[in-house]
Amino acid sequence: NAHHTSPNNLILSGGDDCTMKLWDVRSTASPMSKIGCDEYESGGVTSISYHPNLEYVFASGSYDEIVRLWDIRYLSSFSSGNKKKKQPLASVNVGGGVWRLKWHPSKDNVLLVAAMHGGCRIVNVSDFVLGDNDEKEEETKDVVAEKKNINSNLICSCKTNVVKEFKEHQSMAYGADWIYFSSLTNNEDDDDDDDEKEVEVAASCSFYDKSAFIW
Repeated sequence: NAHHTSPNNLILSGGDDCTMKLWDVRSTASPMSKIGCDEYESGGVTSISYHPNLEYVFASGSYDEIVRLWDIRYLSSFSSGNKKKKQPLASVNVGGGVWRLKWHPSKDNVLLVAAMHGGCRIVNVSDFVLGDNDEKEEETKDVVAEKKNINSNLICSCKTNVVKEFKEHQSMAYGADWIYFSSLTNNEDDDDDDDEKEVEVAASCSFYDKSAFIW
């Protein structure tokens, strides 16, 4: 499950019943909204992760091998009498059941995925389009430069694509995270002048073969 920070009374949950639910902690008798097998989630929902900078955007993953991007404001506006379709902003097949979603610590358009028997994937998320789903406003915004504008407007679509695959695991890849830090490298031309270098790698582990990789 995932707790939304603004507003802080909302919680998203996913389960083996193939259903993702949006809850208001002030009234938990029933979910505000849910998406089940008859709509988009056709496998147990195993991972939910909010975008690090776009407060209403989150990613979900399930056993059906699909990573989906959502705007929580569409989900929270649905009721039984509302005929508007609950649809994701974008989706991408990652070749294995999704167990872990991890946004990059500095590049907020990059998502790391542990995809069980499919290994690991790095997904690029780009080209957010603002506007209502019915209006299909054709105005593409950069995910970083227009962050404030996106946060104040509904998003109707974006693009996702796999940019890297890691398939060295001989068992199901369950864990994945980023290793990201700055280090000083010595400048041979000037002993007193060290250059700062960004180190960026991914780490992943698999269960049955007890293996971990840095790649």
